[in-house]
Amino acid sequence: MQAIKSLSRRLNKITMEEYPDKRTDNFDAAACSLMNLITGYCVEHPYTEK
Repeated sequence: MQAIKSLSRRLNKITMEEYPDKRTDNFDAAACSLMNLITGYCVEHPYTEK
């Protein structure tokens, strides 16, 4: 879960640097959907032994 959060922060930071004036709600929604998809996949398919 920590990896997902740091990935989200990095994606956010890179986007702000690359496209400072292109930040829109549409991008936020798309990024949020992507992160939810990844989170859901990781929950269903854990890659570490419990």
